[in-house]
Amino acid sequence: MALDSEEMMRQAQERLRQTEERLAKVRKEVEETRITVRSTDNMITVVVDGKGELVSIAFNTAKWRRMAPAELGAALVKTINKAKEDSRAELMQSYSGMMPKPLVPSGAAEGRISLEDMLNRMLGRSTAS
Repeated sequence: MALDSEEMMRQAQERLRQTEERLAKVRKEVEETRITVRSTDNMITVVVDGKGELVSIAFNTAKWRRMAPAELGAALVKTINKAKEDSRAELMQSYSGMMPKPLVPSGAAEGRISLEDMLNRMLGRSTAS
């Protein structure tokens, strides 16, 4: 027996409501997420939020006081970038269950694919490299 248009509309609205609820839950989890990364020598601890925004930097040892400014800067950049990379991967993981398969290309979590490339792949268009 075929569904009438009213029943089809009701089912579509219910699926939309459920999707909106799941999306709101994921957004809340992302907002509350904190990613903590330590430098390889444990001198620096960096915390970013679920969107990759820097929350805090802590120096765990006094070693940084003896470092050249360029060396300290490089250690900070490396640790912050690792935290942001981990945050992107976590963000993609959080939303991956809600995204259609064509929207979850490899490289997206690492920031190696642009939104334009993602859409072009979905539409079957070739992407310029």
